[in-house]
Amino acid sequence: MGKNKKIKIFEILAFPPFHFFFAVILSLISLFIKSFGQVDIFPFNLLGIILITGGMYIFIYYSWVFKKFNTTLKFEYANQLYTQGFFRYSRNPMYLGGLISLLGFSVLAGSLFSFIGVMWFFVTMNFIAIPLEESMLEEKFPGQYSAYKSRVRRWF
Repeated sequence: MGKNKKIKIFEILAFPPFHFFFAVILSLISLFIKSFGQVDIFPFNLLGIILITGGMYIFIYYSWVFKKFNTTLKFEYANQLYTQGFFRYSRNPMYLGGLISLLGFSVLAGSLFSFIGVMWFFVTMNFIAIPLEESMLEEKFPGQYSAYKSRVRRWF
């Protein structure tokens, strides 16, 4: 499959911000569906605030790092493979940060239904977005990305 076709498929099917916000909306809807799977875990559900904050910190911090090192979130414009910091432990810390934030929304909502959003994000990232992204990175950084991929796990 050609590079431009992969980018187009990624932008249509696997655009991470769309799936993240769709998952947030599912979590918010769960706040209004009190009868399905509602778990009253106050004050423990406030742990969700910590998870949301921590996950968003990871995402925002590494977005800033990409700018600082003059690389980008768009594969076609990436000029280097960043493998420092948390990228030594996870090939996808920004997606992991999003997943942690979504988990925080679910814990805060105190609803089993809200975990559908977490699962949605995980499945679309793990089985659609990340494989497409990795394929493009292997083309962009031959050898270098394969070596990185062999020593660092996808999530953590």
